Amino acid sequence: MDQTLNARIEVLNNAFAVIFNLELIMKLYAMHWDYFSDTWNLVDCFIVVSVDLGMVTTLVLSRFIQTGVNLNNTLSVFRTIRIMRIVRIAKNLKDLRTLIETLVYVIPSFTSIATLLTLAI
Repeated sequence: MDQTLNARIEVLNNAFAVIFNLELIMKLYAMHWDYFSDTWNLVDCFIVVSVDLGMVTTLVLSRFIQTGVNLNNTLSVFRTIRIMRIVRIAKNLKDLRTLIETLVYVIPSFTSIATLLTLAI
């Protein structure tokens, strides 16, 4: 891709990450522990924390560790989770909401499979 396009996408990615983090912080401040009683808040928290972990991991691995390892495969899981931010925006659609609630129940199994795949790589 064009370098200017990559730079713009990175700026937008960071801007949305800041917005979603601020939303999470404000909701936690306002709702305290009640925040975690709603399934959608758990999905939101999972997405925000995953995106944050992906950004920190990318920063650390790309700037501080000079290895010959291809980071694209390693970080593809975090990049995939970033797509779920779209779900946060469209969570009022009933069919989509049902699909995401189903995914929430499947995530623990998925993490076990992802861990095994990571070990195999």
